[in-house]
Amino acid sequence: MPTYFASSNEPKINLPPPDVIGVLPAAPGGEENLLPKDGWLRPLRVEFRWWSDPAPESRFIDTVQLIWDGDENNPVAERQYDGSNFPNPPPDLWLEVPTTKLEEGIHTLRYRLLPWNGSTAQDSQTVNITIDKTPPILATPSTLNFPAEVLR
Repeated sequence: MPTYFASSNEPKINLPPPDVIGVLPAAPGGEENLLPKDGWLRPLRVEFRWWSDPAPESRFIDTVQLIWDGDENNPVAERQYDGSNFPNPPPDLWLEVPTTKLEEGIHTLRYRLLPWNGSTAQDSQTVNITIDKTPPILATPSTLNFPAEVLR
């Protein structure tokens, strides 16, 4: 039986999914991570957890990137963390998706860690984000029409 190995250049998917702040709670049969009305008018905050092997000294740097819709070459946000807080996590474990990316539709989002030691990049699990800019169609106001006989 042949054995296949993934390329060592491919990121490992071993980080937990990002926490998308401000999306509506999940509803049975509803859209996944739906932005509320007008939620697309401000940047979308994405939080993530501290990883298991952070940079141990201030001269080393970990880089976290947000990947939107699978565009590997153009992260929508990026932040570097040096080891100055080691072993405690820094307070700013979050990034924002800019409003220019928040177009109507279903989008994918994940974050990537580029480790301080140059080892293989690590990716988080991917989550879907649903953006619906279409206003609801409400029932038109109407009045009841009764036959003249009934109104007498």
